[in-house]
Amino acid sequence: MDDAKLPITSVPRYLEKYCINKTCKEVPLMGYNCNATTKCRGNGICNNLGNCHCFPGYRPPDCELQIGSPGGSIDDGNDHKSVTIFTKKGYNAHQNWLILSFYIVLPFFIIFTIMIMKRNEIRKSCNKESAEYEGHSAIVPESYDVDY
Repeated sequence: MDDAKLPITSVPRYLEKYCINKTCKEVPLMGYNCNATTKCRGNGICNNLGNCHCFPGYRPPDCELQIGSPGGSIDDGNDHKSVTIFTKKGYNAHQNWLILSFYIVLPFFIIFTIMIMKRNEIRKSCNKESAEYEGHSAIVPESYDVDY
């Protein structure tokens, strides 16, 4: 690849070169001792300042696993931004669970209340019908004499 076509400034390309101001150098010539496998735990690469530039999902400075982390380096400021983002995301996740549970529980509560009201109406109507039925069966014809 022609060095003139590479970006003006970048982190190491293909883990072999890094480029600054249209000049690309081999990684061993960077002037610092950074082993991405040990320092970055294999979850990032060394940037031109000798610090880890972590892959998404890993948090600088040593590329520890943190789900949702944008990655990056302590040199680009993402370390402080990621803490704020995760605090807000955690709050939103908690708030979302409250809203979701409300919309799940509320319909069940309404349906349960309606079922109880219908059951009570059915009981009342059954009690009225049974009272009317018992009242009719208690009527004895006048021609029927009962001696006690």
